[in-house]
Amino acid sequence: MLGWWIGGLAMAGTSDGAWIGLREACDAGVGDACRIAAEDLAEREAQAMVSDEVIALYREACLAADAESCRWLAESFRNGEGVTASVEEAAVFYEEACGVGQADACRELADLYRLGTLGTIDPERAATWYAEGCDSGDPPSCTMAALSVERGELGPRNPARAKAMLTQACEGEHGAGCTELALRTNEKKRRVALFIAGCQLEETVACREAGVALWRGSGVKRDRERARTFLTTACQRFDAMACREHARTLKQKDRKAAAALAVQACQLGDEKACKWGERWSKE
Repeated sequence: MLGWWIGGLAMAGTSDGAWIGLREACDAGVGDACRIAAEDLAEREAQAMVSDEVIALYREACLAADAESCRWLAESFRNGEGVTASVEEAAVFYEEACGVGQADACRELADLYRLGTLGTIDPERAATWYAEGCDSGDPPSCTMAALSVERGELGPRNPARAKAMLTQACEGEHGAGCTELALRTNEKKRRVALFIAGCQLEETVACREAGVALWRGSGVKRDRERARTFLTTACQRFDAMACREHARTLKQKDRKAAAALAVQACQLGDEKACKWGERWSKE
């Protein structure tokens, strides 16, 4: 009943009497009441920088396990939106948000440690939070945790555990997870299928590798037109090797187009393609 009443206030706005009721519910430990009170007060104040009272209400909501409030505090302190920026405060609230089920908040906290945003790079602590995010169901966290496991940042290296995490990431539709899993898969047909899955999830490297495999017939039936489609996709996303490989597929069919692709690959930094482009352009 209380949840319905609070939800109604969120939809309709709050009178003075309702405001008092929200504060009483907040004082009684109802997290979403504290959050709605904070949102309402911030709207009433209409200031660029939110007041200490608003922050205090969000803090109370977070302490009462309101995940939205923990995340709001983390993002606000990280970006300096409405409050004075503080990455240390952001880290505190990312941890709180992670603890109440915001799996991607675990990853955000891990990134702070991985990148050294908190002062020093700490791969082991980053790995711990990636693993926490993975356990809570965040596919990108699973990919990062798997790589940490391989590097020995979560205890002894454990390839089987890493592969299981990558499988979880790929099944959760994280393109990088599918790609990394493909690179660790020996069975050729399965490997190509994973690259294709990664490409469909907009992972550029996966598009290139799928194209190369289909062109060569590595573990699958050769399909040159489909191969060119994958290579085109990767090349359009500025993958130099994909542009070069696409140029290779066209050198017999359309020398001019092949030369143009080789030049494009060269401009993207592929030295081998530079020689091809120069030679083919003169033919």
